[in-house]
Amino acid sequence: MPSMDIRKVGRFALYVSLLLVLFVDGVAFLVTAIWDMALHSRDQVLSALLRAVIGPLNLATLVTVLRKEYRPWLPAQPATPPSLPGSAGVKNPFTNPLVLLTQAASIPLIFLPIWIECRSPTHGRWDVTALVAAIVLFVYGAIAIAFSLIRGTVSFGWVAIGSLLPLLGVAQFLYLTFYLPTHNRPSVDVSVKLDKVGRSKSITHMRGVVTVKNHGSATVAVLGSMYAVTGYRTKGSSSSFTPKDVLDVDKEDRRHLGEFASLLRVDDILPSGKELSEEENWSTSFVFDARDGQQDLLRLSAHLSLITHEGPLDAITCKMESSSGACRVPFHGHSVARQYLGDNPYARTFLHYDTKEPPYIETHFYAQGEEKNFAEAVDFLTRNQFTQSIVEYPLDP
Repeated sequence: MPSMDIRKVGRFALYVSLLLVLFVDGVAFLVTAIWDMALHSRDQVLSALLRAVIGPLNLATLVTVLRKEYRPWLPAQPATPPSLPGSAGVKNPFTNPLVLLTQAASIPLIFLPIWIECRSPTHGRWDVTALVAAIVLFVYGAIAIAFSLIRGTVSFGWVAIGSLLPLLGVAQFLYLTFYLPTHNRPSVDVSVKLDKVGRSKSITHMRGVVTVKNHGSATVAVLGSMYAVTGYRTKGSSSSFTPKDVLDVDKEDRRHLGEFASLLRVDDILPSGKELSEEENWSTSFVFDARDGQQDLLRLSAHLSLITHEGPLDAITCKMESSSGACRVPFHGHSVARQYLGDNPYARTFLHYDTKEPPYIETHFYAQGEEKNFAEAVDFLTRNQFTQSIVEYPLDP
């Protein structure tokens, strides 16, 4: 009968799709597990071990299904008491508890790349392809489990067993995604000091000191740093202002400093990529001269752009861009999924300076191929801190 033929074709299509899903899940989990254990073992060890178990389990289920004679015209049989999966001569693979166990185990792990790509600021062609494939696998597994439970072809115990183990991987994902970004941020203080060490004729000899202290619980890396000694003329400067001047969204107005007069010294504090371990205290000092008549007030400002990153810290290296003069630091992914779905985030640190303004540095975060600044939305595991300290010293008239 035509209706019977259509039913046979439909059941056979489900059978072929099951074989394809088991193969894709098995290969994807196994390959990504080996990849992460080789390159990201510190961050992804639990998730990788789970995938290393669930991947071969999907492939073993595929072999089990292929070894059984499948007759698509036979109706599904009710669930039997728990026994060793695949021990009975199952002719309809959807009654095999091992099939539903592997699908229940795969669903939580398939959800992770979906989450990563949905939070990504950019979506390339391959990203969308991977996202669609993950959604299809996720929906297929959910529907297969739901229909099997509704029809009573598999007991709830197999689904529960299959879903418990991957929840450990989800727990690790939640720990890396939500806990660490709020509890493992950089906590670095920078302090500066200016002292007069002597005077000869019309020159004042000064010493500057910059001290950096890491109070946090994690090692941090430097994205960019600088100190600058600048001079200002305060005589005759106006201190008048309006509320709009103070409450605007522009950078600080520096009206109390008067007019910017000179740049006496500028240099980096720590090289880009330098690491500061927990409780490390670092200090540097330098001397410089200030000539009378050129400025009335000296200002020493220090700026630090720092990051805590769960990837290997030896990968925090600065690549200077010849066109813009910016220091570019690429971030490696925490897993193979984040490496290829996370849009290759990177940071760029700029030094801003012209002859009419004091210098300062600024760090922005970007996604690969995008000019728009996405800040921390580029990678939610990126924790950064920008800190500065300023001290002023009035020169003798």
